[in-house]
Formats: sequence, C-alpha cells, structure tokens
Amino acid sequence: VQLIDVHLESTFDDTRTYTADADIIFDYTPYGAVDKTVHFILDGKELTSATVSANVSGSLVKYNLPKQKHGSHLLEVYITAKINDIDVESNHIFKDILWYDDNSSDPVIGTVLQRFTARQYDTTNIVYTVYDPLHENPDVKIYVDGKIVSSLTLEEPTNTYGYNTNNVGEHTIKIVCGKTEKVIEATIEKLDIDISP
Repeated sequence: VQLIDVHLESTFDDTRTYTADADIIFDYTPYGAVDKTVHFILDGKELTSATVSANVSGSLVKYNLPKQKHGSHLLEVYITAKINDIDVESNHIFKDILWYDDNSSDPVIGTVLQRFTARQYDTTNIVYTVYDPLHENPDVKIYVDGKIVSSLTLEEPTNTYGYNTNNVGEHTIKIVCGKTEKVIEATIEKLDIDISP
C-alpha cells in the first residue's frame, strides 16, 4: 500500500505590503503524487481553482491573485484530491494580505488569527502587522471586550499580543490604529481540571 501525502506549503510574506489595485503573484508548493485541485478563497469568496498534475509535487507554483483595494484581505488556500476513490483534503494555509495605497491616510492591520478557540489560562499569541501611511511608527491600542488593555507605539510593523483569560465564553479582541480596526473572536473553553479540595 502506497501512502500519498497531500499537503501544501507557502513562503508568501504577508507581513509586508503590496501595491493596492494591482495583481499579486502568490507562490505555493503543493505535495502529493496525484492530480490536485488547489482552492483559493479571498475574503470568503472562492476564486478560480488551479489544477495541478500528479508530477508536480514539491515544485513551486505561481497563482495570480486579482487586484484589491487598500486594506487587509484574508486568503485561504488548500488542496482537494481523489485517492483510490476517496476524497482527501490538505492542510489549509491562511495569509492576511495587505494591499496598500501610499495615497490613503487609513492604516492597514493584518492578522491570520481572526477566530480561535482556547482553554482557560492558555496563552494565544496573536501576531499582527500594522502599516500607517501617516506614521512610520504606528500607535496601536488593543481592546478586550471593550476595555483597553494595551497602548503602544510599534517600532516594527509586526508585533505579537499574548491573550489569556480565565473567563469561559465568547470574547472580542480589537486591534485599533487610527480609524482602522481588526476584530478577533475568541471562544474560551473550561479547563477540565478539578481544583477543588
């Protein structure tokens, strides 16, 4: 029995900006010695898929992403294939791509982590990137459930915010720069440890 590993990798850099209203070349590497269909979903809408033949495995492939307006646009990429009449699906890659217009005054904020589930007390690292056309070092405020928890000036465009809470349920984290905000939804589940005496 031959096992076929179908998966996807990409070194595409979503921590830099790309020219607004211009197409972008997205590089990715598909794996698996089987005919593959590569799916591209941008801002929740499926783009034209790419068909990649069985002999293209481990080789770099390019895909043309259509031009977008100034702002962050979430891309999801994954492979589907049929192996011995069984449908298989690869890992999913997410990139929050920053299309950027130098003439705009609105900051752009990107993060691939836009919804997550964690357990009580566990820290989730939210990596985010901010570019502000008006300021080389953007001023960022972070809110949790409407209350400000962090106010900082970024020395580098990409930063990490470590979020944890002991409050079970739904929570909203908001990263704000100027008039731009990025909303992240968190679901916190109960830690299954009995700490009663």
